[in-house]
Amino acid sequence: MLDLIAELGLDGVSMMFMEGLADRSPGDVAADPERWADRIGAQLADRGLAVADVFLNPSPDLERLAVNHPDPDERAAGDELFERFLTFAGRLGSSGMTTLPGLVYGAEPWEDALERSAGALRRRVAAAGERGLRLSVEPHIVSTSPYRGSVIDAPARVQELLARVPGLE
Repeated sequence: MLDLIAELGLDGVSMMFMEGLADRSPGDVAADPERWADRIGAQLADRGLAVADVFLNPSPDLERLAVNHPDPDERAAGDELFERFLTFAGRLGSSGMTTLPGLVYGAEPWEDALERSAGALRRRVAAAGERGLRLSVEPHIVSTSPYRGSVIDAPARVQELLARVPGLE
């Protein structure tokens, strides 16, 4: 894939890391972020490419390790994974990271889910900033039963989260 990107004449690439991607498992990268950054950095350099962004999707079901998971242990595990990826992204030379904004769990009020997300993302923006990285989130819509949709599934909700988390993109 990197060869194709280079052949297209592009200068950089955004990279997504999600369980199930054979060559870029978040767990593998988190186990040794420096080695992975060096490995991927060399692959990019060989093709004259730079990394534009590192997108961390900690779980294909979007629920496990979510930034605002109702279970504090799940949030803590997600925070640890995020910290390891900050190390990876910084060493790789990325300008920032993108992650998911959190979910609305079942019948809970949207405001409750939003406040958990905002609090966690304020801490993550600060941690990223300390390493010279920006942090962005991916707005999206998820439809499951029971509903576990994105906390920012509409433009007005994206604006509300951004208003509550200075520095978040």
